[in-house]
Amino acid sequence: MRVPPGLVVHAAGDGRRIVAPPDLLPRLLEAGLARPEDLLRDRPPGPGTGRGPRAVVELADGERVLVKQYLRGGALARVNREMYAGAGRFLRELAVGARLRELGLPVGEVRAVVLVGRPPLLRAFGMARYVPDAPDLARWFTGLLAGEREAAARLWAAALALVDRFHDAGLLHPDLNLGNLLARRDGDRYALWLVDLDRARLLPGPLGEGLRSAGRRRLARSYRKVVGGEPPAGN
Repeated sequence: MRVPPGLVVHAAGDGRRIVAPPDLLPRLLEAGLARPEDLLRDRPPGPGTGRGPRAVVELADGERVLVKQYLRGGALARVNREMYAGAGRFLRELAVGARLRELGLPVGEVRAVVLVGRPPLLRAFGMARYVPDAPDLARWFTGLLAGEREAAARLWAAALALVDRFHDAGLLHPDLNLGNLLARRDGDRYALWLVDLDRARLLPGPLGEGLRSAGRRRLARSYRKVVGGEPPAGN
């Protein structure tokens, strides 16, 4: 298994491997994250596309990480919800997230993964930088901004502007939806983060208009599916 530069693989017994930065690894082990499934809790009810249980764990130095299990969606989930044939997509997410942070882009970066078993019976758990007080856009648009038309329009414009920044950096995210963008409100402004990069790829140079338009349409389609109607301001 080839891991991205700057990461190490730790065999944790019972067919478990942790892929993490060497400075983070001891803190993950101390927090019991060699067995992340023991810490997970059911996802809160409500809109949003995050699947399955998760947990927020505080490490010894006060850093908090969001822990989740990677689960399949769609029709395939009916027969195979949690098993994967390889670890490539999870290792790629580690590399893509780290590179985007180097570029100064706001991502809920997955910093470590726990792999349990062997392909094709591989389960995977991710540990991401926790973004506090930042619900996903599905929750914003269906509840927190109910009746606030101007505020909703500002949030939608901010989301499109952020997606443009990632497209400028060459990020191709095939699963842009309201559940993969987090937002924190500060008065009339919003800070946003992009998450769930396990299927994303970094291409050389900015994306062309065709790929950009497809990404914006995908996000608008998610709005219509989750919220109903057209996105604010007709975008």
